[in-house]
Amino acid sequence: MNRISSVLATATLALFAGAGHARADAIAYTESVIGSGSLDGQDFTDSQVTLTFTADPSTVYEPIFQIWVADATSATVQVGSMSDTLAGPYHLFDYQPGPSVGLASGTAASPGPDILDTDDPAFSSYNLQTTIGPITDSGAITGNAFATDSGFFQLTSISGDVTLTAASAPEPAAIFLMGFGLLGVSAIRFVRRS
Repeated sequence: MNRISSVLATATLALFAGAGHARADAIAYTESVIGSGSLDGQDFTDSQVTLTFTADPSTVYEPIFQIWVADATSATVQVGSMSDTLAGPYHLFDYQPGPSVGLASGTAASPGPDILDTDDPAFSSYNLQTTIGPITDSGAITGNAFATDSGFFQLTSISGDVTLTAASAPEPAAIFLMGFGLLGVSAIRFVRRS
């Protein structure tokens, strides 16, 4: 192995070691349902609607007994092939007496209307701080219009159950390190072929 490939191999191993220690602090909460409404002026009927909110579980708190809330750090909506970012603020809540988990407008301290809720007994002891799901059960909407970066999103009806999943969302630094590590592996293979 020549000097260049040796240096690249060492750098790549260091990057992979660093990526292994990167934390995935955020949780991505995703709700999916078949629904009708409009997104940025485009009407849709009986389409797959997916809302994804990301939040830091260390910011979850319980302002009222058995109601857990967290402000979203990002919020997106996807309807079929269309997608947009919801213009915040938005938050998540777990209403344990319901039991229901939902995505809503406003902040946790100053909540607005719900966008989409998922009702299931599993949420009676959930507190938004861990991964969960997928859980599929009945749901509810308010029918309100919510601002996006390019217009508005409005869910006017849903058919069937809602599926909620809360999964770890990797930190951007971990993604960067992994990508850089893969680039290093590619460079080593290139140098060896030369």
